[in-house]
Amino acid sequence: GRGPNRAKLGHQTTHGMGGQSGPGSSPPEQDRRRTFSGTSGVSPTGAGVRRGATRPRFSSRGVGPATQGDFGEGESGEGPTGGEYFDPWTGTGGALRTYDDLSKPPPGVNLITDHLVPSPFAADYPRPIMLGDGDEMLNQICDRFNGTWRFCPTVNKERLEFFNTTNPHGFYQCDVRQFVAAVSCGYVDIGMLGKDKGAKDKAKMGGKKLKDVKRDRVKYPGLVHTHEATFPVHGVVTDNEARDGAQPKGDNSYGFRHFPALAHHLAVYPDATGHFFNQLPRLFMLLHSLPPSVPIVMNKHGLASQLVEILQRYGLVTAGRFLPLEPKMYSANTVFFAGEMGRLPGTRKWDTLAVERCSWGLAVPRSLPRDMLVGPMGMKEPHKHLEVLVVDRRDATNKARAISNHCDLMIKLREKLPGANVREYVGSKLGFEDQIRAFMRADLLIAPHGAAIGLCGFMRPGGAVLEVAYPLRKWPAVFMPVALGARLSYYLSFGQKGKHSGPIQADTDEVSDLAVKAAKQMGRWGIRPDPYEKPGKAPGLKSGCKAKPSPKADG
Repeated sequence: GRGPNRAKLGHQTTHGMGGQSGPGSSPPEQDRRRTFSGTSGVSPTGAGVRRGATRPRFSSRGVGPATQGDFGEGESGEGPTGGEYFDPWTGTGGALRTYDDLSKPPPGVNLITDHLVPSPFAADYPRPIMLGDGDEMLNQICDRFNGTWRFCPTVNKERLEFFNTTNPHGFYQCDVRQFVAAVSCGYVDIGMLGKDKGAKDKAKMGGKKLKDVKRDRVKYPGLVHTHEATFPVHGVVTDNEARDGAQPKGDNSYGFRHFPALAHHLAVYPDATGHFFNQLPRLFMLLHSLPPSVPIVMNKHGLASQLVEILQRYGLVTAGRFLPLEPKMYSANTVFFAGEMGRLPGTRKWDTLAVERCSWGLAVPRSLPRDMLVGPMGMKEPHKHLEVLVVDRRDATNKARAISNHCDLMIKLREKLPGANVREYVGSKLGFEDQIRAFMRADLLIAPHGAAIGLCGFMRPGGAVLEVAYPLRKWPAVFMPVALGARLSYYLSFGQKGKHSGPIQADTDEVSDLAVKAAKQMGRWGIRPDPYEKPGKAPGLKSGCKAKPSPKADG
């Protein structure tokens, strides 16, 4: 807090950070892909961060059974429901200064973890691997469907202007910095409380005022700000908000919770599975960088609770480390958050909102969750043969993007991949830990477009993702950078027909030929499993698809 509001908080005074710029004061010059800087010498009150502070130790030995997904309550004070904590700009659209370049942090902000990953595409840009002449096939696909997909040879005018360059693929040449920032006297905005969809539709037609119906739900949470400034990162604010300058949306009537120190793992659509997977690397960055005394606010839902239970059981966190998101405004003497900065090729400016346009940027730290879990989960053992994981979305609502000829595809893959272990993955039949284990074991993932591809960060580096897309202009081409960021190759096949809300009919010949191509590229084609190999504790995942019997000869 500031001024007279500090006394009203009734909590410890924050020493602040006084503009001391830690590791983020100048761009790192070397690639620290596997090495993270420690904390700086700045000591925010109550945060337990100091020079030489002990990092959390990650043990390969479990700590025994834990309560299913323990979420804590945290030590905090409850604020009044009035507006004493905030100036009148709260909820009235007042403009705060937006800091989207934290390479030289402003006063009161410090980067306690900061590392650089240079773009691997300095001379060229990546393309999906397809059959035949890759460029010719890609040109045909882009001309037929959508020339503005990021991997297409053409690009829209807006992107060229954004990067201040004539290079249509400059966004693949962004360097990226991944960081954890500490903000003195900070707030975590929880966005807008839930609104009734019907009321929203009526408001559009008749101009009626929106009415609250579910005040226990939040939308667009996670923007960190002070009384003077906001610190947006991609995925917490939308592209449209970023253009106008990210501003808090919270309302003074929500009520408050104040902490000595607090971190958050929040982003847009906190209940959405795909967004949960997209943000997962940031959570592991917080666990890697912060002392265990700093609580982390996270939305509590099925996958999140299972993840918390896994982290507790393998000794990576203690019970109560995570706090369930509540419909209240959060403040702390020191607020921590994770994010990324992309450096635009044209302007050479670092920008926390550029990673979406840098395309592969948000996917850069995707291997960190695997690195932290693969040892404790006992999944390090190598193998030489090919492990194939085929996603079956038959459990999706309306069979959205389920491969309608899934069994034909499974049979074709087994015919063309001798020695390979081809397994079937149905997400709803597995707990989250078995899902992680299945991906850790896989070398090649074959999947229709969907959130399951977001788990490819748990795969072995050097593997491949083969996405089966639906043949429509609206197909979102988002998973290639996710695969690249996990150090995986990306293959693409368009279905013969299909749509986002319905099944996809795969071209089984094309998909199986691409699978053979991927297996040969990895050096795993035709290799039989070694009976003495230890496969780790991956689930069996047997398929019910059986080869069709050969027709009987006449006579």
